[in-house]
Amino acid sequence: MSMKAKRMVCLLFVAALGIALIPRPARADSQTVGDFVVTTDSTSGYAYDSSSHTLKFSAAGSYTVSMKTGVTTTLPAPTTQP
Repeated sequence: MSMKAKRMVCLLFVAALGIALIPRPARADSQTVGDFVVTTDSTSGYAYDSSSHTLKFSAAGSYTVSMKTGVTTTLPAPTTQP
């Protein structure tokens, strides 16, 4: 094998190794729970409490929480007394 061919094989190997080392984003799923949209790779690490309109986290992890479209508050509407 000539020196030029060896160099080309080496460059191709380095390029393939470099591409293989590029991290792929972790798979994250979005789920609507109550008034929230939760995006995480661990769907069992949280729960929605509908009586208090809160999210409770039970496992460490990376979570992104946003409000559901059209929702501006999670508190129930105030009741009026006659």
